Amino acid sequence: TTQHMCMFLHSAVCLFIILFAQFSWLSSGRNFSTNSTMAVQRGIKKLVTAHQQREGGGLVVRRPIGGEISHCDPFLLLDHFGPVDNKPGEAIGAPDHPHRGFETVSYIISGSSQHKDSAGNSGILKDGWVQWMTAGSGVVHSEMPSDEMIKNGGRSEGFQLWVNLPA
Repeated sequence: TTQHMCMFLHSAVCLFIILFAQFSWLSSGRNFSTNSTMAVQRGIKKLVTAHQQREGGGLVVRRPIGGEISHCDPFLLLDHFGPVDNKPGEAIGAPDHPHRGFETVSYIISGSSQHKDSAGNSGILKDGWVQWMTAGSGVVHSEMPSDEMIKNGGRSEGFQLWVNLPA
């Protein structure tokens, strides 16, 4: 629904702004004070429509960062998937695939996803849960529908942000 999409966009933009501010402040080495008398005004530089593509096992994602917006350091990619209503047995995910040199921040708006990786970590992400995974020198992992989603079906939606790590 339109309201649900607006809630997603608001959440994604807020997370993006918070992360961008945090990384900008940390990387600048400057001390930011709440008593600052200088304010920097910034305007909207570009509005884009995210293109759609298939990832993993056929999951349709919309990708504004890493697609239409190619340079947004330290952010490499922002994917939004769903909302999609799956019947039992229809939910798809991303089977084993590698990551290296960045972190992923995954947020599940609705549904549930099972994460497993080559470091032995695993878990189920549910509505409203966030996972921050550091790939560092390399990890192979999967993001698949939970057993509950496969058995019962249901709505699936979320987003994933990739954050570059320092060299």
